[in-house]
Amino acid sequence: LTALENVELPMVIAGAPRPERRQRAQELLDVVGLADRAGHKPAQLSGGEQQRVAIAVGLSNQPPLLLADEPTGELDDETGDEVLELLNRVNVDLGATIIIVTHDPAIATSVGRAITIRDGKTSTETTREISFERKLGGDATETEEFLLIDSAGSVQIPREILDELKIGRRVRIDMKDGKVTLESGD
Repeated sequence: LTALENVELPMVIAGAPRPERRQRAQELLDVVGLADRAGHKPAQLSGGEQQRVAIAVGLSNQPPLLLADEPTGELDDETGDEVLELLNRVNVDLGATIIIVTHDPAIATSVGRAITIRDGKTSTETTREISFERKLGGDATETEEFLLIDSAGSVQIPREILDELKIGRRVRIDMKDGKVTLESGD
């Protein structure tokens, strides 16, 4: 199948009329910057182009949510950055929520909200606010990191904090004036 036919395929399955799906597929290939490659087959596309076609395929039926599993895993840094920029644009311009699953911690700096999973449990949530300076071409972002509390009330304390406080397997916790303090119980 060509890039255009690949983008059309989910709409074929959903029963969309041919003229509608052809127009939507062409629009999506334009959104991902591949309108001029619509007639090319996957083997004729670079890895980054294949990934962008996959994003267009994922968007073909206008889902409210797009799941991206390791979208930059097989790409060089520059192409990976382009794919992340595209996913951010899709989020803003098309209103689709994007969930990226990755082992690459650097991706967290490219998104507005990142949730870290450690030992199978959600551990931290980092939010990023793009500052006015960055919008003007600078590099300033404000980040805020939160520890997440699971349904049992457990919190995963980051290893670097445990190491700095010399906390091993046990910890003493105290609350005074609305503040919690931790100290080693070993």
